[in-house]
Amino acid sequence: MSERFRQFQALYPEEACLAALMRLRHGGTGMACPACGRAAQFQPRPKLRGFACNHCNYILYPAAGTALESRRTPLQLWFFALKLMTEESGKGVVQALTREAGVPQLTAQRLVDELTALGDRADAGWLVALRRLVTGGREEAAAAAAKSAASPPTRREAPPTVAAPKPAAPSPVAAPSPVATPATAMKAQAAVPEAPPRKASSGRMAIAAVAAGAACLAAAVLGLAYARLQQQERPTADQAADVATGDVPALKDAPARPSLILSSVEQDLEGARQAAQFALDNDPSLAAIKPQDEAPTQQVPVNQLQLPSNILLVPPKMQGAPSGPVSPSGAPQPPPQISSGDPDQVLTFGPIKIRRHLVDTIVRASKVVGADPTLLMAVADKESSFSTGVKAKTSSATGLYQFIEQTWLGVIYEFGTRHGLANDAKLIGRSGRQFVVGDANERQRILDMRREPYISALLAAEMLKRDTLRLERALGRHLTGGEIYLIHFLGPDAAQTFIETMEETPGVKAAELLPKPAQANRPIFYADAGGETKTLSVSEVHKKFNDMIKVRLDRYSAVRPTMGAGISRPPPKK
Repeated sequence: MSERFRQFQALYPEEACLAALMRLRHGGTGMACPACGRAAQFQPRPKLRGFACNHCNYILYPAAGTALESRRTPLQLWFFALKLMTEESGKGVVQALTREAGVPQLTAQRLVDELTALGDRADAGWLVALRRLVTGGREEAAAAAAKSAASPPTRREAPPTVAAPKPAAPSPVAAPSPVATPATAMKAQAAVPEAPPRKASSGRMAIAAVAAGAACLAAAVLGLAYARLQQQERPTADQAADVATGDVPALKDAPARPSLILSSVEQDLEGARQAAQFALDNDPSLAAIKPQDEAPTQQVPVNQLQLPSNILLVPPKMQGAPSGPVSPSGAPQPPPQISSGDPDQVLTFGPIKIRRHLVDTIVRASKVVGADPTLLMAVADKESSFSTGVKAKTSSATGLYQFIEQTWLGVIYEFGTRHGLANDAKLIGRSGRQFVVGDANERQRILDMRREPYISALLAAEMLKRDTLRLERALGRHLTGGEIYLIHFLGPDAAQTFIETMEETPGVKAAELLPKPAQANRPIFYADAGGETKTLSVSEVHKKFNDMIKVRLDRYSAVRPTMGAGISRPPPKK
């Protein structure tokens, strides 16, 4: 790689190249969004080689429909090849690109061929502007020099002369002859016209000045007369005051609009509670008084909004108050039943049979956190088949949602205070990227909480909600159900690496990309093909996860009756 190419890379970083394409092909980042129709500022998404709408996250790809769309080749290399094509010709371009950029000759030839084909298209005006940008306009000078060198020398014609205007003189004088004679002197005197008398012109100027003065005097007289008439018609100050007081009522300050302060309302309520308690203490018979039954109100049906399965509805929370019911000892109490059915009743979801109390527990946790209960049911089905005490054979994963030890300590550390586990969260510290507990007995007690279905469902919902929103912001689009489960299965960082690799190079072997998860979950990363073991690609594993979760989302859609089946999302970009 030459020093010249390094300087070019410093001058044109990848983000600047992407911005230049957006400016040349779409006129910039401010435009009406083709998806939502609103005036938007498109934000750069360098990893996707596109720009996303700041309202609906619709992604616009400025290199779409061109050879520059493929993310395998950096935009810097395309721009540098375009620059060399202006400076070199023929095979010299390929050799210079191979030598200076350090790319194989076949790659250099492909770049040159595709740029040449792109320049022959009818809509290649932006490419001409891009060539002018990377070369600084030198290709125009080079083209002009080549044209002048190819054409034969021609005789230069003298530009037409324009007679200069003669300077004005008070009296024209004939050109003097080499020898002055009396005859010529007389002719010159005869040729000179007599100047007009100056007295006449000065008289005319005096008349004009007198006329202008008279006009100014007349205008001044008219102005004074008009002002005098206006003053006579205008009422005096006392008269004006009488009219004002007689016709217009006096203005009074309007009473201030009463304001409602929530803190004062809470104080009034607290005072009312204390007064009621005082009355009950003095007269216990008041406790027998029952409130009157309210008249039944007619229930008005409300059209429920159809939401996608991965949209998380977050209910408002009281500042500093725990989200769930908490016992005096600080540990969450068992969740209350949200249905009137028998908790031991067995509910059937296709081939799966679950006791009602476990379904109610998961649905209650989803409502507390603001997550989708269908997704929580689907993940619990896939992870543990709704077994609250199961432990994996190949890892430390335990419980309803198969939390490994470090992940469990991490979610207790981050979300425990919200759900009445503040004392447990205080016992957890950090050593680098590891979560540690000083007391071994306390550590084991915290890890055993993974077998509590309500706590496990609460923290699984919190983790999925946090990581889903973060990954959607990073990718600039919504996640599919399978991709949301990938976050729980691989962890947020590995899931982001997996999804980005699938979008850029879908043929990469998934086991080579993620060797440790592949070793612990061979049925997901490998398949049997005629007696031989086949290593699946990232796109094949991605499809397997989507299909696997879709079946379960459809199976448990009944636990989300108020939201409907949700809006189907477009498939991920391959």
